[in-house]
Formats: sequence, structure tokens, C-alpha cells
Amino acid sequence: MSSSSQENSLDQNKKDEKDKKNIQISIDPQIAKGTYSNLMINNFSSDEFILDFALLQPTIPAATINSRVILTPKNAKKLMMLLQENIKKYESKVGPINLDSSPGSISMSFN
Repeated sequence: MSSSSQENSLDQNKKDEKDKKNIQISIDPQIAKGTYSNLMINNFSSDEFILDFALLQPTIPAATINSRVILTPKNAKKLMMLLQENIKKYESKVGPINLDSSPGSISMSFN
């Protein structure tokens, strides 16, 4: 490979790295409102993790899924690590999160 080709390749790599760091993100106002969930169902295959979020009301014995997030296994692991890190930060500021099943609490559902 010539010196000129190597320089062009290096310049392209720097440009690709810069492009990856400058992602423009927008959010639809309806999505920005968020959706409350107190029940999660997790399923997975060899290619993806499927997280279904629902609202289960105490007086109604049924729940309807109101949001579904599908992740690659790699991104599911990144999400787990991000949540672990943020839970540590939260607990250091606010205090431990109690996992007791007190009256009215609804357990999360996992595979």
C-alpha cells in the first residue's frame, strides 16, 4: 500500500470515528411522554431479546402490553451493564432499593 493510500485510509477512519460520535437524535413528543410499566416479560432467542412492558392494575386481573423493545444480545448486555451502573449511582445518592414484595407490589417476570 502506498503512503498516499495509507493516509487516505487513516483520514477515512478518522472521519468514520467522528461520524459515529456525532449522532443526531430526535424524539416524537408522544414518545417523550413515556409509558408507565409495572410488569415486564422477557423472552429471547439466539438472535434477540424481546422485552414486553405492561401495566397491571390491582383491580383488573389482566394486563395489556403497551411497549415492546427488541434488542440484539450484545445490546441487551450493554443495557444490563448500563442499568447496573446507574442503580449503583442511584443507591449511593438515595439509598438501597428494597426488593421486598410488599402489598401492592407487582413482580417483574423473566424467562
